[in-house]
Amino acid sequence: EFVGKALGNFIRKSPTRAPVSLALDALGSQRDPQFVELLIEYATDDSKNTWWAWIRRGAIAGLGASRTQQALDTLLELASADAESSELYRQARCELGGLTLTRVAVMSALGNVVTWMSAGARNSVADLLARIVRCDTDAYVRRAAARALSAMGDTDAAAPALSLFRLSGCVRQDRALAERFLRAARTSRAGVGGRAEEK
Repeated sequence: EFVGKALGNFIRKSPTRAPVSLALDALGSQRDPQFVELLIEYATDDSKNTWWAWIRRGAIAGLGASRTQQALDTLLELASADAESSELYRQARCELGGLTLTRVAVMSALGNVVTWMSAGARNSVADLLARIVRCDTDAYVRRAAARALSAMGDTDAAAPALSLFRLSGCVRQDRALAERFLRAARTSRAGVGGRAEEK
C-alpha cells in the first residue's frame, strides 16, 4: 500500500510524460483495487491522448496489470469507443498516432487483465480479440490483438482467428510473426487439454 500511495503522489505531481506512464503501469502491478479509479481516470481522459499517448497508454497497461473486473469493464469500453472513432481520427490526422497506439495498448491490456479470471470472461475477451484480428482495418491493431490472443492461448477462438491472420490478415513481413503466434496458441491449447484429461 505504501508503494501504491507513493506512485499515486508521483503521478499527480510529475510534469514529465514518460515517467508518469511507467508509474501508472507500475501502479496497476500493485493489484490493489483502491488505485483502479486513478488508472481509469488517466486511461479515459482524452486530453491524455497526446504526444504518442504516453500517459494514457501507461494507464491502460496498468489496468491490464491490475486484473480486476472494473479494469476489464473499462478496457472493453475503450476497445469499443476507440474502434468507433479510429476512422475519424485517421481522417483528421490528429496528434502523432496517439489513437492507434492507444488501441494497441488496449489489445495488450485485454489479454493481460483476464489472466486469472473465469473461463467465461477469458472466452468473451478472446472472441472480441478474434473479431478484431479478422475485421479491423488497422494493421497495427490487428497485430496487437493477434499477439494478445496468442498469449491467452487456451481459448476456442484463438487458433481459427490466428490461422486467418496468418493467411490473409497480416502484411507480408508479419507472416513469420503470425506463425509464431499460431504455434504458441496451439501449444497452450494442447497443454490445457492434457491437463483436463489428467483430471
